[in-house]
Amino acid sequence: MQFREHSLLFLLFLTQVSCKEELLPEREKKDLLEIRLSERLKTIFEDEIRKFEYDDSISMPDSGAILFTGSSSIKLWDDLEKDMMPLTVINRGFGGSILEQLPWYAHRIIFPYRPKAIVIYAGENDIANDKVPARQPYISFIKLHLILRDSLPDTHIFFISLKPSPKRQQWTAKFTTANELIKKYIGKHEKMTYIDVSEAMRNATGEIRNELFLPDSLHLNSKGYALWTGIIKSELIARYPRQAGKQ
Repeated sequence: MQFREHSLLFLLFLTQVSCKEELLPEREKKDLLEIRLSERLKTIFEDEIRKFEYDDSISMPDSGAILFTGSSSIKLWDDLEKDMMPLTVINRGFGGSILEQLPWYAHRIIFPYRPKAIVIYAGENDIANDKVPARQPYISFIKLHLILRDSLPDTHIFFISLKPSPKRQQWTAKFTTANELIKKYIGKHEKMTYIDVSEAMRNATGEIRNELFLPDSLHLNSKGYALWTGIIKSELIARYPRQAGKQ
């Protein structure tokens, strides 16, 4: 079933969800009901989503894998499967996407795989501008969490922190705020883990490590992905030692 904003099901989520015995704050409920995805953003990556569906029709990945999804930092991770071995992973990154697009496409690029875990990198594109507030990815993440919990209650959710980059330094404060909000929310829930990559992407003086990026100063190069592999893979292996061949 495709997720629809303001659906009765979603309204029920808002009345039932709790954060360690605390009801979701009224401000978050209000923001969730107000957030809407434009018609353009519902269709802009349709070709990529259909390509995933076509590939699945030829060869459907086994259920119980670890699904990576989100924006171009996931999409462009060409060596993801090799980097995460012996863990079994699926790459469903698309765009330039924003975090709010993940709830919209979840029924097509998340639910069908019945993953044991989902690793998410998204939110950076949402607020790399002077219009959208830092709070937006946080609200979108709550929405995603709610619908994932309904359809995949046993799936563990890993969220990768928004990364710093030389090209987007002017929005560092917004990225930090979004990360802090999401990290706090994750800390109040079971079956969720916040993975911080941002600190390791800075040197001892706090400057962004330029050697981790492609010439566009935004996307990761092989050194950047090697850094991410070390951080993310260690979190996954700690949670799934048997799949990694460790007892």
